[in-house]
Amino acid sequence: MSKLAEIEGQETTDPAVIEDARQRVRSAEARINAKLAKERADKLHNSIRNNQTLIDILKPDGLRKRRMAFAATEFNKERLTPLCDAAGWDAVELDHDLNLRYGGRVAIEPMRSEAQVYRAHATLQLALAQIDGSSMVVLDRADCLDAAGRNGLFSMLKAAGVPALVGMMMNKPGAVPDLAAANMGRSYWIESGEAVELGAKEAA
Repeated sequence: MSKLAEIEGQETTDPAVIEDARQRVRSAEARINAKLAKERADKLHNSIRNNQTLIDILKPDGLRKRRMAFAATEFNKERLTPLCDAAGWDAVELDHDLNLRYGGRVAIEPMRSEAQVYRAHATLQLALAQIDGSSMVVLDRADCLDAAGRNGLFSMLKAAGVPALVGMMMNKPGAVPDLAAANMGRSYWIESGEAVELGAKEAA
């Protein structure tokens, strides 16, 4: 444009030369504007592409969901399955939406028996205790399990190697599992604020 001003300032310059210079200026400005427009378009395109990547990751069946599904599968295989095998009861699992399942069905109390829900929750609690290195787990209401279920619970606890305090209501001391005889711990009868040890040690 400075060249154009220089030409226009010369009175003897041919008008055709000036018009040619003006045309070249217009062409240069058009190229500059086109370049700026392309840069803005490229920036917008990259922004849209990056946003789409985030959308693909976060959508219901995206990367986050697939990663969660993989993690749940590994947790089931490495943590829950060995505990269920030790207990001898149906599989406790986390599905890909992190719903807790027992025997393939969601472990929600209105849909399952109290004992089935208890097994699912106890297994998950013990698995988490193993992961975080808990000093002990506390499992109350074990009386909702039948004799086979309680045996499975204690077998699972022994296999897990995590110290546990298990509470249950019984009609009489003789109904309390003899953990000492099974070399699985100690049993106590608590009544009127007094705890009395039961089982093999008491008989000795």
